[in-house]
Amino acid sequence: MLFRHNAVYYFVIFSYYCVMNIQTQYSYEKTWTDTNEKDLLRIIEEEIGDADPKGTLAYVTQTVKSGKTISVGSCKFRVKDSNGSKIKG
Repeated sequence: MLFRHNAVYYFVIFSYYCVMNIQTQYSYEKTWTDTNEKDLLRIIEEEIGDADPKGTLAYVTQTVKSGKTISVGSCKFRVKDSNGSKIKG
């Protein structure tokens, strides 16, 4: 299951995130913004409240690494490739 609560699983997900560049875009924005892990957790926490933000970030990371865009509340997340554009899925 994706929302396992063990440190090794989160280490693997966050280690993978360090290689990826995740971008965010709120519904009222026209441009995508590169976002660091701390801000990703803050954004997710603001959007989902008291639910598990680390588990949600793990899910978002798993989803965007395949080139998909995912929405959490009013914020969209996607991965950026090394050329600065969205990875084609």
